[in-house]
Amino acid sequence: MGATILLIAPRKAGKSPYILQPHLGLGYLAASLRDAGFEPAILDVALADLSPEAVAETARPYDLVGLTAYSCEFTAAAAIARALKADRPARPLIMGGPHFTALPAETMAAIPELTAGILGEGEAALPRLAAALLDDPALFAAATLENLVWRDGETIRLNPRRFPDPAELPAMPAWDLLRPERYPLQPNGIFSREDRVAPIITGRGCPHACRFCASERLFGRRVRRRPAAQVVAEMHYLADRYGFREFHLQDSAMVVHGDYLRELCDSLQAAGRRYWLNLTSGVRLDTMTPELVRLLESAGCYSMALGIESGSDRVLGLMNKHLDTDTIRRQTRMIRENSRIRLTGFFIVGYPGETTADIEATVRLSLELPIDRANFFNFLPLPGTRVFEELREKGALADLSTDRLYIHEFPFAHPSLELRDWKRRIRRANLRFYLRPRIIRGLLGEIRSFSQVKIILRRAASILG
Repeated sequence: MGATILLIAPRKAGKSPYILQPHLGLGYLAASLRDAGFEPAILDVALADLSPEAVAETARPYDLVGLTAYSCEFTAAAAIARALKADRPARPLIMGGPHFTALPAETMAAIPELTAGILGEGEAALPRLAAALLDDPALFAAATLENLVWRDGETIRLNPRRFPDPAELPAMPAWDLLRPERYPLQPNGIFSREDRVAPIITGRGCPHACRFCASERLFGRRVRRRPAAQVVAEMHYLADRYGFREFHLQDSAMVVHGDYLRELCDSLQAAGRRYWLNLTSGVRLDTMTPELVRLLESAGCYSMALGIESGSDRVLGLMNKHLDTDTIRRQTRMIRENSRIRLTGFFIVGYPGETTADIEATVRLSLELPIDRANFFNFLPLPGTRVFEELREKGALADLSTDRLYIHEFPFAHPSLELRDWKRRIRRANLRFYLRPRIIRGLLGEIRSFSQVKIILRRAASILG
């Protein structure tokens, strides 16, 4: 038997998670560890609702523990780390994930219980690090492992980083350890075609460098695609073992390479099995063509989110979006004319430098476009983004609460908007968009069950409350 390793995803402090679904990152790490001869397990604290002390008790039998965390989970992760170290002081404790990758030195300093950490994707680095720590700890101090963050006395060292190619990664996450049947229905969208949906990714990396997005820091700018046949095989596995018939593709650069998308859609159609597809992460409109739109719909795509962000060309420039409102209008009409795919517009309200006139332009654009739904997100200065670094250098994030770096929460004092006005403008944007006959008829036509009604009411209260 190999050494046992527990991978932990903490629970966000305060409210229950808005989106609760299997943690693909830990699933891929667990698959890599198992391939290397270890015995991994996954603990999603948001599902188990455990205190830090209860987490430590659950982790007690394991030889090594790994933590991940988004920024909104940082405080919870630190509390778990303290409990783990108090329970078994000599056991190695490793951390990775989005927050650690964005702020590695700060995180190591803030959580002294950590033995080491891993930057970015850890599928190649974690098994090697675990072997060094568990087989011969004396080798660890001189480690030259890629992506490693470690303590050299009082100094925190960051080793060179590398982005793995798809051939180095497991064929799919360890779904048997993720146990997707435990997760709630419709986690990432109210109007799914199936009650039970599974998240899936076709690749990593994004060639763009939007200032509000951390993808560049987490996955780099080179798009690395999984083989299309491998993605389809994962869908078949999830359908056969767990009964999934709908998949939410969560790539940050889903429609960048048309040739790959054609191959994926052709593979799905050739398989002769019908699945529903939802592109949930916000596709770039300038990458879409009529051919791709029709191909996506024929392969089962019924819904996609559009990364629009703003109705102001000036603000789009501040965001480094490399997109203008004329292109947004033209491409959105093109998708509507070539398909019946349901369209959701993603908009950011309160971006630094944005004026009230810019916000009004965003709302007007949302009303003008032929979209079916709109998400008006308040701006969040996420660690790992370029705008986070810019604001921090200006001293504008002195009061930042990482616990509140989450959907529909307001974690810092905006440089030009009063909090009450900021919330009021988002509330009014939602009311102006959704209280229209066309939108109401469309939403009512998509309701299939009473459970959807309950989700609608709960999320509406979260947004408008």
